[in-house]
Amino acid sequence: DSGYAGVPMTAHHNTMLIDGKGQAKEGAGHNAFNGVPYSRLDQIRIVKVEPQKDGVAVVADPAAAYEPKFGLKKFLRTFHVTRSSVSIVDQISASEPHVYSTVIHFDGPEKPDGLKLEVLEPKGAVTQLEPNRLTAPGPPGSVDKGPKEIRGSRLVVSTPSAVRDAQFRVTLSF
Repeated sequence: DSGYAGVPMTAHHNTMLIDGKGQAKEGAGHNAFNGVPYSRLDQIRIVKVEPQKDGVAVVADPAAAYEPKFGLKKFLRTFHVTRSSVSIVDQISASEPHVYSTVIHFDGPEKPDGLKLEVLEPKGAVTQLEPNRLTAPGPPGSVDKGPKEIRGSRLVVSTPSAVRDAQFRVTLSF
């Protein structure tokens, strides 16, 4: 177990963890963005959508989704989607070193047959395929207090050590 079990929300999605932590105020209830100023939330955006001959590229800036304590200077995520592949490039930079991890989920216990997954960056990446443990929705009024369940698996790709700047490049081909 990598320590991500029971972490609500961010680790349950295909996005970035910083020192094993996710976006906003995770662990403080169902709405991790409760009390986060709208001026900060307004900075989370799609920067560019660019149709291309072989597909489309989408660039997002989710840096403001993470707590200021991480000192993020930049976090850009670029998706390039074609008929036969999806490429994800993350460029992340902070004022202090961190271990960055990107998370990729699968429906079953392992990568589906016929899917080619290449981790091109970071160099020396640490990868771990693990069960996707999550907190299922609980009853009304306590939706973040549901039972712990395993739903599929996830590949966690991390920098080999704490760094200020990192680039991830992962390609999935069908």
